[in-house]
Amino acid sequence: MEAVSLSQFKSQVSKGAIPLDVRTPEEFAQKFLKGSLYGGESADAKEFARLLGYWDSPLILITQNGNEEEARVFQAQSSLPGISGFLEGGMEAGEAAGVDLDMIIEVDPDELALDLPHDDRILVVDVRVPAAYAAGHVENALNLPLDQMSDLALVAQLEEDQNIYVYSDLVSGGMLAASILKRQEYHNLRLVSGGWEWIRKEPGIPIEVEKSPKEPGTALPGNLQN
Repeated sequence: MEAVSLSQFKSQVSKGAIPLDVRTPEEFAQKFLKGSLYGGESADAKEFARLLGYWDSPLILITQNGNEEEARVFQAQSSLPGISGFLEGGMEAGEAAGVDLDMIIEVDPDELALDLPHDDRILVVDVRVPAAYAAGHVENALNLPLDQMSDLALVAQLEEDQNIYVYSDLVSGGMLAASILKRQEYHNLRLVSGGWEWIRKEPGIPIEVEKSPKEPGTALPGNLQN
């Protein structure tokens, strides 16, 4: 695997390449190079490869300190064909060179419970598969499955002034979803820590079950529909 210099990185990104950050979710949430997708750690590589396969763009891996071995392990375990290399010097090199940074704000389910009754611009986005959504989800949540988030027409139904709360069944899946939305310039965004497992145990959050599954992307809350 080739190391990509900072100048090459900037050139490739300007032509459509996507930075794919394979650091830990904690490191990614704190700061990442703007426009990056969260790629998951090596343990998530196969599942993330399935999801990222929908993105038809070259990928440049972002590691901690430009760790070549970490990049090679991810490539081997994911078998993603579009990886063009890894950023030389990693996240630190990009930050030192003044590349724009971004972050993911994480909140606990109790904060979501406090906001739900009082915020008429709130939109909860459930990125789990439709079957999991149908079995139980936050009341009025929009189902936008991760493997459909490369469909920008689906993502485009979200509005920039909405207060978006995202959750999945896994921290890593939620982090990928949040990074996709950030890349599409949705910055008024929160990721709910602990995902569905923590949410369903929070007494202040209303839960509903679907009697018949809805098409993904159609469950917009009534106060946000046109």
